[in-house]
Amino acid sequence: MEFHFPSAAQQLTHQLNPIFDEIKTFKSRRAFQKSGLFRQYSREIHRVENGLEWENHYDGEAAPGEAIRVAAWNIERGINLSGIIDTLAHNPVLARADVLLLTEVDIGMGRSGNFNIPREIARRLKLNYCFANSFLVLAKGDEGEQSHELENTLSLHGTAILSRHKMHACIAPVLPAFKDYFGGLEKRLGRRRALICRIAIGGGLYDFAAGHLDLHSSPLQRAWQLQCILRTLRASPAQGQIFGGDLNTHTYHLENKWRLFLSFLYKTVFLGIRAGIAHYMTPEVFFEKCVFDMFRRYGFDFKQLNDSSRATLYYDIHEPTLRLKTRNHLLSGWMFDTAARLLCPWNGRVPMRLDWLAARRFRVLTQPCGEYGPPQVIDLPADRQPRISDHLPIVADVMPL
Repeated sequence: MEFHFPSAAQQLTHQLNPIFDEIKTFKSRRAFQKSGLFRQYSREIHRVENGLEWENHYDGEAAPGEAIRVAAWNIERGINLSGIIDTLAHNPVLARADVLLLTEVDIGMGRSGNFNIPREIARRLKLNYCFANSFLVLAKGDEGEQSHELENTLSLHGTAILSRHKMHACIAPVLPAFKDYFGGLEKRLGRRRALICRIAIGGGLYDFAAGHLDLHSSPLQRAWQLQCILRTLRASPAQGQIFGGDLNTHTYHLENKWRLFLSFLYKTVFLGIRAGIAHYMTPEVFFEKCVFDMFRRYGFDFKQLNDSSRATLYYDIHEPTLRLKTRNHLLSGWMFDTAARLLCPWNGRVPMRLDWLAARRFRVLTQPCGEYGPPQVIDLPADRQPRISDHLPIVADVMPL
């Protein structure tokens, strides 16, 4: 059901943090939901899990038929907030973006300085924003996010859309869940949700969607999550729709360590290590074909909106945090050592395409045209510490049909 913005601003707040330690004593979300503690706080927990926040003050100008620029970026929690803002403000391509589709966005998390990340970005860049919460994070974070001393204030993590133009309505569809987010080091309450905002541009209304599919899933499960987003978009009365986000199209089954290792072994035996790694840059061809078939089924073009020659993430097995996550969650012991040896010809660092844009009822600019041009991946400084994000931003210039 659509939600129309009834006011220029709304802040998402709560007072649940004092009970987080008690919630963490339960071994699973199901066990917690059977407890008296859950019955006492369930209404407030559901409100926050499904909460929205926004500021909607600006009404940018765009002539009918004028091109617009859309960027999608997994900002890795917003941990390097100053680097993100500096990139969005001063990169000559990103600085002219009309709509930003941001995933992995924190509000009130110690790991990202307890900042309201989407609000800070929006206010600095003079943009409207809408944030859809997915999780109440009960812990400091995941591996590599435990060394800070800041206690979380609001403990929110979700998805945000920022725009130069007025937002008229939004919807935040819940995605199918294939794991208990309550488990693991980063205990969380909630479910992944996409965010769709209807934005007025050039006299028309258009839908812009941001989504982040599960890392620890199979390609088919990721396809089901994407279908949930595209089905909602297809039913919209808006004049056109654009989706952007992190699809986690890494070409593996990541439900557990053994499924991952078996899929890695399959590629090595039947394709060879070089051909298997080559598929990281073309996931739509075979291993993730079911995900991209969803775009085709719902009438979305993805081929023209993405630079197929460029990676959006480099998997570096030697990067300390990624190495720790891989050992703990994906490949432990001899499995990790085997993978590390096989990746030696690439110095342990391989390119992948995880982030994508897709559109329906938009014309994509594929040739230079004044200040506009073909889709591209934006480079980030490789030697900046802390890094700005593990993902690279992607951009497309489009025109409504």
